Order: sequence, then structure tokens, then C-alpha cells
Amino acid sequence: YNIAIMYDEMEEHDSALTYYERFLKTAPPEVDVDSGPANRSELEQMTTTQIYYIAAAQRVRELKKSMFLKNGAESR
Repeated sequence: YNIAIMYDEMEEHDSALTYYERFLKTAPPEVDVDSGPANRSELEQMTTTQIYYIAAAQRVRELKKSMFLKNGAESR
């Protein structure tokens, strides 16, 4: 996760995406990474690790979307 964040901050989005996806593969089955935003009471019941998994999944979706839009704009 930390490596993915560093690549993300350096705007190396391909590498960041690779490391986020590797991190998500280690998620335990009981962690619902596609659950979307959580309310305060749900967050209070989650462990820090669970929050990292959810944040990574959200960032993967954002990166894929921005990379898709960027590639589409470059092809015009």
C-alpha cells in the first residue's frame, strides 16, 4: 500500500495501479472492498487495515477512470 501511495504521489499512475491491485489481492474474504463510502458508525467498527483496503479499491477505480479519460483525449 505504501509503495502504491508513493507512486501515486509521483504521478506514476501505471505503477501505482499495479501496486494497489497487488495490495487488494491480499484482502481477506470478509473485507468488502467494493462497499463504497461508509458512514461514521461503520468506520468506527472497521480496523485500520480494512479502511486501507477500501481506500485502495476506491483509488483503483479513480485511477482507471482518469487513465481511460486521458487515453481517450490523447487519441483525438
